[in-house]
Amino acid sequence: GLYENLAVLDFRSLYPSIIISHNVDPSTINCDCCSQEESFVSPTGARFCAKRKGVVPQMIEEVLKERQAIKQKLKGIKDKASNEFRELDANQWALKILANSTYGYLVFSRSRWYSREAGESITAWARKYIQDAMEQAEKSGFNVLYGDTDSFFIQYEEGGEEKVREFQKAVNKNLPGAMELELEDFY
Repeated sequence: GLYENLAVLDFRSLYPSIIISHNVDPSTINCDCCSQEESFVSPTGARFCAKRKGVVPQMIEEVLKERQAIKQKLKGIKDKASNEFRELDANQWALKILANSTYGYLVFSRSRWYSREAGESITAWARKYIQDAMEQAEKSGFNVLYGDTDSFFIQYEEGGEEKVREFQKAVNKNLPGAMELELEDFY
């Protein structure tokens, strides 16, 4: 069917932000320094250290910070056809691919950093966050039309754009660490 008054909400860099926020790394699984209560416990039951930062979350955090800095520079460039814009855009895109591909590397059985527990935990947390946000949207009076890996579409009442923004802020207030729900746009 055709719909009007749609808002598309998207978790920014969902898998990378989960890795950062929950310290998902093969070296942080079932550490000796954290108790069950102190650890980041995934929906699968895997435990990740909350005291010692893993190499993978550190790397992804640096990559995403650099990408954000480049995206800020891009906003200041008016000529989208300039070499400077195209080069910076290519750099931010490469950093996005690098951050997002880290999940794939963690679950590739021949990788040096393979960890089934890490991969299962990342996808389980992603499912949990997207399902929780869609449930919260319904409780807030929105009609959830569609949801996938990292985004969902809600239908709002005519003139209800501010209510959508308030919903987004409420979700973000309860998200851990680097996680953020972005409002992609209204349609």
